Amino acid sequence: MSQSILTHHESFLQKDIFAGIVTSLLFFNETLLLVGHGPLLKIYNVHTGQLLACEDALPSNRIHRIVPVDKKNTDPFKKYYSIYGSKTMRLMSITVTSDNEAR
Repeated sequence: MSQSILTHHESFLQKDIFAGIVTSLLFFNETLLLVGHGPLLKIYNVHTGQLLACEDALPSNRIHRIVPVDKKNTDPFKKYYSIYGSKTMRLMSITVTSDNEAR
């Protein structure tokens, strides 16, 4: 007689990470790096390697490119980006604090 090693509540599969390749990179400034990792947009501090933010920017699609939208923007703490992949595009604003914490 075989027994299942999973309890009832453990038998449902949930996706909690994306284990694919990095598909796009762009520097926000000299300290912060924007990373397209599958559908996720991640922001890293390049000096510490710390993950500062992670957002599901393109659900069910891979991010192929991250492009700055407003080249005339003079605010060093807030920038706008076009995130696209497959047949999907999303406009996003990214704001950082003076100590390079992303929002």
